Amino acid sequence: MKPVALNHAANYRRLGTSSASIAETLLLAKIGEDLREVYRAIAVEAQPPHLAQLAHRLDAKRGR
Repeated sequence: MKPVALNHAANYRRLGTSSASIAETLLLAKIGEDLREVYRAIAVEAQPPHLAQLAHRLDAKRGR
């Protein structure tokens, strides 16, 4: 798991937030980075043609 800089949580700090919500934000950021690493490795592999077509259709609908 990649560490997330402690000041990363400062981007999410707002009035009325507790240290527990900041801890949750850091945890979620770490989990998100881990998932991006996993899917980055999968994304470089060749996709089956029918899945690639589906992905392109979904991206087109989302305007990407």
